Amino acid sequence: MMAVESALQPAYPALLEALEVHRDAEGGLLLIPVQGKLRRAAPGQERVSHLPYRAEGYLLDYLAELDGARSRAELERRFNERYGPLFGPPLAARCWEFIEQYRGRLFEIRATPQETPNPPRVTGSPEAYFPVHATLEIIETCNMTCDHCYYSSSPDKTGKMSLDDAVIMMDRLAAGGVRVIELTGGECTIHTDFVAILEHACRTFDIVAVLTNGYRLGTSDKIWNAIRSKDNLMVQVSLDAVGERHDRFRKHPRAYEAAIRAIERVVSAGIICRVASSISEENLDQVEELYRTVKALGVDKHSFAAVAPHGRGCNNTEAVGAAELVRKLNERLAVFGRDERLYDTPVQSQHGTSEPPHNCGAGARTIAVDQQGYVRACNFSRDSKKLGNLLHEPGEAIFGQQASFFFANAPSPGGRDCLGCDYYLHCRGCFVKAFMVSETTFPACPWRARWFPGMSLGLDDFQSRLTSSQSAKSSKFDACPERAPRDLPTICGAHEDDLEYAAHPGRGHARSSAAKLHLRVV
Repeated sequence: MMAVESALQPAYPALLEALEVHRDAEGGLLLIPVQGKLRRAAPGQERVSHLPYRAEGYLLDYLAELDGARSRAELERRFNERYGPLFGPPLAARCWEFIEQYRGRLFEIRATPQETPNPPRVTGSPEAYFPVHATLEIIETCNMTCDHCYYSSSPDKTGKMSLDDAVIMMDRLAAGGVRVIELTGGECTIHTDFVAILEHACRTFDIVAVLTNGYRLGTSDKIWNAIRSKDNLMVQVSLDAVGERHDRFRKHPRAYEAAIRAIERVVSAGIICRVASSISEENLDQVEELYRTVKALGVDKHSFAAVAPHGRGCNNTEAVGAAELVRKLNERLAVFGRDERLYDTPVQSQHGTSEPPHNCGAGARTIAVDQQGYVRACNFSRDSKKLGNLLHEPGEAIFGQQASFFFANAPSPGGRDCLGCDYYLHCRGCFVKAFMVSETTFPACPWRARWFPGMSLGLDDFQSRLTSSQSAKSSKFDACPERAPRDLPTICGAHEDDLEYAAHPGRGHARSSAAKLHLRVV
């Protein structure tokens, strides 16, 4: 029965905190603000972020109407119109119990309406799975040519997102519900409009992360000044070995010097800094020394990851070999114990467990967008399924398809479907790795068959949804690219300059013919 309010004691529920609502096809998220510092050593530079809590759709629909100007009776009338006379009243009563439970912490109940309505920010859709996190690949060019690069980036690649397209896509992602965005490439800092893209990202999103090899951040004052002026920024720097070993791994004579300088700059400014280390058989013996070096630098997080057979990484390893590499890496990491601050690589059981790893959110809570606007479930899935095009299709068409439902509900590989599998250590926790294995060496993968029935990595279903010939790009799976050259000290001869011109400086420099290539929150 609808609540009856006394004329003398009306109830106007209002927000005490800047709550936000993000709806999806199975309910959604209630985002509760957390006042915290993204900088560790910069007093007063505080930024609001949000802790996400999974909630039922009816509760989120009720809270979305909470503006301080509507009375409880009016809210319940609107709710009954939406859910009907049978379900509306009991569901509305549950919602009011929630408000009473958190009265004084999240809500207040006023006797008079607020003069200015103050509703929560509402994003997402009950018909789709709009993401709250995105990776924006603004350029495929890189100033290095690493053998392990999953994106096969190099100075010879020319794909680049225009500033106008970057702004359009960031605005659309934010309108749909993205709160956290990562800028990457290629090497994002060599984009000629990187500073402008960074400025817009920091104005638009709660948190921005810059993923970089550290070269320009360590050598360019322009890039450093742009980064250190932001208070909602985090930085990830790649560091794969110590000293000259890192230079060889990255094929650049000053890679290590610049990366260390970049890390020192970021840490000294109090900006949250993470180091990401890619480990292959070539640098496996560097893990212990690398761990100690990074720890001494004072970073906030250090992540180790075994090189996977994606992009040029397929020249370094294959799925079974990658699983063996994970085992060796875990053995070396185990000597440091559970140092959660310095690395977040779980030490995994070799034979599997019936408990699946946590769903990482790929394809539902998080997505990747490339230079042309194509949306994928994960930045590592460069040659994998395209969900749609952010520049040419509405969000509901991209994020409201059957694949989005599969991604949202599937456990990450590594649970009971994977017990005893030869690829367990390789695939565990990663949709992309399991997809690649099931599409190539192990078509009978029971995890894939159970959780993604009939879903191909091909683009036929995507192409059929395209209505604009402008967006009908050719699509195919690329063959594994040629191995990056090992006979050159660097693939980019302009490592001394500031890289501030449109044509990539790697062009025009004499190089061996071997350097020619045929061809990256609940």
